[in-house]
This record gives sequence, structure tokens and C-alpha cells, in this order.
Amino acid sequence: ILHNFLSFAEEDESQIYVKFFKFHKCYDLIPTSAKLVVFDTHLLVKKAFFALVYN
Repeated sequence: ILHNFLSFAEEDESQIYVKFFKFHKCYDLIPTSAKLVVFDTHLLVKKAFFALVYN
């Protein structure tokens, strides 16, 4: 997989992040001891803040 990613990434550097996520999941970047909190874009900032404080 790494070889495929490197050969694919060498073609066009302007799309490097797009190409990276075609070969990796977003969870690969998060350490196993970390906590992931996902919010809806329609959530009010005040509610999101309290959700972060709670977690």
C-alpha cells in the first residue's frame, strides 16, 4: 500500500492530502489513547462548548 501511495503522490503534489486520505482512514492519525468528539455543523457553539467540557 505504501508503494502505491508514494507513486500516486509523486504525480501531483497539489493534491497530496486528497491522495493521502484515499489510502488511509482518518482514525490512523489519532493515537489509540485519544478521544474523538464529532459535532454536527448545525450545532450551536454554546452547546458544542459544553459538550467538550463534559467530555
